[in-house]
Amino acid sequence: MADTRVQPHSDFGKLEASLPFLPGNSFNIDHTLNNQRKSHAFDYKNGIAISKSPTRQIGGALTAGGEGDVQHTSADLVYSKLPQNQTANGNAMSKIPAWVAFDKKVLRFQAFEEEPVLGVENEKSMIRKFNIYFYLEDDSIHVSEPRTANSGTPQGTIIRRHRIPHQNAPGHFTVDDLNVGQTITLYARHFHIVSCDPFTREFLTKTLHKSVPQDTIAPEGEYEMHRKEILSRMKATRSYQPNLSLAKFLANDRQVLRFECVWDDSATPFGDIRYLTLHYFLADDTVEISEQVDNNSGRTPFRLKRSALPKGSGRYRDKDFSIGAIIDCYGRPFVILSCDDFTQKFYKEKYNITNMDPIQYRAEPEIEVPTYRTTAVDPFSIPAPHPPAFVTRSREDLSSVQLRFSAKLQTSIREDIDREFVLTYYPVDGTMYVFEKSKRNSGVIGGKYLERSRWRKADDEWYSGADLAVGQTIVLSGHPLTLTGADEYAINFMKAHPDAFPLMR
Repeated sequence: MADTRVQPHSDFGKLEASLPFLPGNSFNIDHTLNNQRKSHAFDYKNGIAISKSPTRQIGGALTAGGEGDVQHTSADLVYSKLPQNQTANGNAMSKIPAWVAFDKKVLRFQAFEEEPVLGVENEKSMIRKFNIYFYLEDDSIHVSEPRTANSGTPQGTIIRRHRIPHQNAPGHFTVDDLNVGQTITLYARHFHIVSCDPFTREFLTKTLHKSVPQDTIAPEGEYEMHRKEILSRMKATRSYQPNLSLAKFLANDRQVLRFECVWDDSATPFGDIRYLTLHYFLADDTVEISEQVDNNSGRTPFRLKRSALPKGSGRYRDKDFSIGAIIDCYGRPFVILSCDDFTQKFYKEKYNITNMDPIQYRAEPEIEVPTYRTTAVDPFSIPAPHPPAFVTRSREDLSSVQLRFSAKLQTSIREDIDREFVLTYYPVDGTMYVFEKSKRNSGVIGGKYLERSRWRKADDEWYSGADLAVGQTIVLSGHPLTLTGADEYAINFMKAHPDAFPLMR
């Protein structure tokens, strides 16, 4: 193996000759070159780190792609158009780097491309519209297509942001290559520029002194015109109420009205005055009620889970609540005594109600029960009392009374004519419960039809025993039910209390 190392005619040659002749200890150095320094890619200019171009190899030769002068950019074109005495921040504009002088300055052009369509009889070509963004700071280009419904083509970013080289010329695209009315070819795709935004037009005319033609409108494809014609003939066949529940939820989410209420249940056996908290949720008009019970009181607190509170044929709304108002919660009268600060502010802003001061609940005075006479009286001299009326019976006597009626639906629907029901009336609280009988091969599953509850008539009055009799028709929650019969106990009970059931006389 021949020794190819440099002869020791210099200090570096002497150093290399002193090294052992092993791999890694020999250097191929051209001693005819005067500049042996390695080039660097970055430099400082006016205290700012910028890229150095062109870069050179060891010896001063230009690197590959760096032959000739520096490649011209949009910044060079802009600087050449500016007066020599124009400055920015006290420095000449030509000395400020482009990525500082043109930071966040973007030119936007609207363009279209005519793309052929194959295999379709009624459409030969398709017009696609694009936005071309040119970033002045680094001459990068970004092309995107606005998304349209039911386009059938992938839309969005078509060309990611980067410098795009010319296909048939050296260098990359600059701002001098873009103008309204021109056609620019990017990666073999021809974009016809038809318009630009006001900032782009002002920059091209005032800064670069270019003539910018008037904006035009991109043509419409055959399918696009056909689609617009179809949509113009599509009209709603009937009007409908807009569903604003989502908008209401987003506007009022987590906004809750708080009221302090009282329920005077002292008239019932073992009853008492009970204090409750009512929450009204503005997001969906639901109500939640909970009772304030002391620890170890021995009483199960009253609870109403969050739900819509019925009011006649509708439901309670925020306008139905006020200080002193009586809220009917399934037959229980709740009196509103006070509310919190947020609730007061809400009613002042929405309904201009300023009088929301709390009130004190005063229970009815207890009626003094008269004492019976202790003197002896001739029983035969006192007339015999009448049997007690139905309304004077205590709740203990009526708690087990259930009056059952057979009923049928009043309907013209053939499938519902033969359906049979059992209506149970509870005189203790005036509630009614409807159960549907099961029938084989009817296609209807029997069972509970209407929950036990108090029901209102069309005149907003409660149904009571005065409305019940065989042959009568009552409407419960929109369901007309005709009473077709009653059991023997119900008939005897109603005849024994004609004041409460006048239709059975």
